[in-house]
Amino acid sequence: MSLSATKIRDSLTVLFSNLCTFSLILYYIILFESVFYIISIVDKLWRHPKRTNKTTIYGDLIDEHIPAAQYRAEVNSEPVECSVCLSKFEEGVVIRELQCSHFFHKECVDKWLQQDSPTCPMCRKTVISKEIVCQSW
Repeated sequence: MSLSATKIRDSLTVLFSNLCTFSLILYYIILFESVFYIISIVDKLWRHPKRTNKTTIYGDLIDEHIPAAQYRAEVNSEPVECSVCLSKFEEGVVIRELQCSHFFHKECVDKWLQQDSPTCPMCRKTVISKEIVCQSW
């Protein structure tokens, strides 16, 4: 083998050795990042295991402070629709009217209020004040 072929072979050997080392380092970095990410998720779940209690409390507060009623269509009024599910209100369906005068199906707005926040889906005005929520806890 000639001198230049030996140099090329040695250079390639060093290059591949460095690539292998770099790949292993990158692999371990990704592995550790994944482990820390999983630990953070488990930690969040461990600290807040009773999320359903918040939903139950919000449900009770909603029923207490925002009464539901049956929809009655007026003779000369245009059809009104729920802005959450986008379907028109039918005669006798149970609805809620929020303090901001927006109407929704009871099931639609209850799900919104319990999952997202105690605000109107249309105007984002607070429906249940923070004081009332804090007193319930």
